[in-house]
Amino acid sequence: MKYFLLISAFFIGFVGCKSTPTTPAPAPFTFTFHNLPPNRSAGEMYVLWAEVPASSAPSPILHGTNKSVLLSSFTVNDTGGVIGLDLSKAESSVKAASPVNGLRAIFDIELSVERTDSVGTKPSSVFMATTITGTASKGIGTMTETDEEAFDSVAISKVEAFATLGSAVKTQKYDSGEVYLMKATSRTNATGGISPDPLPFQEGNWQYAVWTIDSSHTFPVFTFLGYINSQTANSKDSKSSKDNYPFPGGKSPSDSSTVLLNLTKGRSGVLVNLEPNVLPGDPVKPFDLWILWGHITEGQQIFQPFPLVNIFRGKPSIEVTINR
Repeated sequence: MKYFLLISAFFIGFVGCKSTPTTPAPAPFTFTFHNLPPNRSAGEMYVLWAEVPASSAPSPILHGTNKSVLLSSFTVNDTGGVIGLDLSKAESSVKAASPVNGLRAIFDIELSVERTDSVGTKPSSVFMATTITGTASKGIGTMTETDEEAFDSVAISKVEAFATLGSAVKTQKYDSGEVYLMKATSRTNATGGISPDPLPFQEGNWQYAVWTIDSSHTFPVFTFLGYINSQTANSKDSKSSKDNYPFPGGKSPSDSSTVLLNLTKGRSGVLVNLEPNVLPGDPVKPFDLWILWGHITEGQQIFQPFPLVNIFRGKPSIEVTINR
């Protein structure tokens, strides 16, 4: 009998120690990045935000009285690698902002471009966004530039412009390195070249900018000609002190003491893009949010306006999954 009890106890104990494999809980947030533009300097970074209602009821209708919750900041290198993304505190941050509904309160996810040393309590320049849909247990969405919380893609797709090579100064050496968003048929006959005027309003720090890009060298030469005044688009830009016309544009390079580029070799063009304008100085190369592009053909004649083509498409995307 003793032996039977001992064996039974051993058998019960053995069975009791047997463990059942457990499946680890999925991560609260999953982001899959596609074609995100690299950051242009150490002073610029991306920030992910969750939007939750300021009240206890999760409803997108309350957007505008919502709370912005910082999930993580990160940068993107020249090969597209995401650096520094840390979501370890994201769930607790959301629950602190929305104790009752937690992750279920999130109705919108946004990506902004920020200056690394001055991130506030809400996005300053929203670049991409998505409304979160799905089920009570899983929220999903795809962030794009064309989301209504980012940019008005319909309005932007209607922006158009003409550009003209030439200088008001009667010196031929300036003509091939000076370009403006204007329709000019002579040195004295010039009208504004961009429409609509005013340009579609953009929230936050986003500003329209005009550039030239010259690819006739070993590396492309980017010339930032200035920010366009969106309220009076056909007027001087932010770097107009040495311009020869009262329209967006100017000399390439902007430094008048430097020999101007010859933009008529067939490997140059004029760009209008949207800039987050978060850096302390002028951007050194365009942010990859291009709106208009005009190729300057080889031998392009001065004072013969050429069109810029609207190329705004919304290329980057981020797939979002929230396990709640």
